[in-house]
Amino acid sequence: MKKTTNNTFCYPESEPQLPQGCRITAARLVLLMEKAIASQKSDIALAVDAVTSGSCTDSDRRHLFCYIDSTALLLDACISLQNRLENIRHCLRSIQSVLCYLDGEIDPNEATLRMVVAVLESADFDDKRNRAKLQKCMSNLRICGKKFNEHADGDISHKLSMSLSSSWATAFLGINVLGCAISCRRHGLHALKADQWGATVNEVSRKTKSQKRRTDAVAMEELIGTALAARTLLKLVSSWKKGSGNYMIKRMAVKAIAGELRRRTEELEKVLSPIEEKIGGLYWLIVSLRKSLFELISQTENDGEVVRIQDDESMNLVENLGMDSKSWAKVKPKLCRRSSSLEKIEPHLLGFHNSAIGRF
Repeated sequence: MKKTTNNTFCYPESEPQLPQGCRITAARLVLLMEKAIASQKSDIALAVDAVTSGSCTDSDRRHLFCYIDSTALLLDACISLQNRLENIRHCLRSIQSVLCYLDGEIDPNEATLRMVVAVLESADFDDKRNRAKLQKCMSNLRICGKKFNEHADGDISHKLSMSLSSSWATAFLGINVLGCAISCRRHGLHALKADQWGATVNEVSRKTKSQKRRTDAVAMEELIGTALAARTLLKLVSSWKKGSGNYMIKRMAVKAIAGELRRRTEELEKVLSPIEEKIGGLYWLIVSLRKSLFELISQTENDGEVVRIQDDESMNLVENLGMDSKSWAKVKPKLCRRSSSLEKIEPHLLGFHNSAIGRF
């Protein structure tokens, strides 16, 4: 690694190429989601303190409204992640339903092999439909995050702006990394280009641009291992025919790969539950934070209205006390003209009938 004279970190000029991209374990993903959840709590607490401790301006309220609108996309992204995990579970159930035909002692017949091939082909972890929905959510998050950061101006409280930006950035980072890890496709992580946090991430992204071209695949290790074993088994079963010279060798290979695939599917099924739990926790936390921020904004608006009404009433009182007799004389005839004009209105125009008038 290259060193500098001031003992600062410098990125290496060349990194070993990783053909399979960057892999991350499920435990790391769970830890990342825990950090995102903890950051939401602390950053929103700082934002609430920034609003309640000082004067909340109209720019601060607009910035809060913009943040609340952007969190709706975070909720959509959490739902898309849950749907993607449910799709992975469906693939696991389909694969486990046919493994008993391959890792047993009885040789499967031709019809069974065709059924196994059909199930393995349908249980492809690279689901294009769910992946497209997830990509759309990520794209909307990037666009909304850019608008949210562009909306921040100098009139907004620095503490409020930094706390909301940090909350958004950590939530986006956790959702984006998790979405890339479970999509089974090469993705590049996009950094937010705003504020000090976003500028730092963008600088890291710029320095590692050449390395990210080679290692931009962020994938969950357990999922990639299961998908690779499933594809290998599909190729072996598709080319497996009875009566060929290497039948016994392929039979042993199929049995070994099927046993390995069963082990990987069970392992993947276990690690999906903590991830689903963290996604659900982040979802309901964002929902509660949205409710708290709405109540905070309404409270600050009500306080502002009370202060404004009190100021208006005090000004009116001062003006009325300062009125002289001449100005009051100008008002009194106007009131009298108003009362005299009401006398000219016929009773039937006020909703009374002639019978009702007779009773009085």
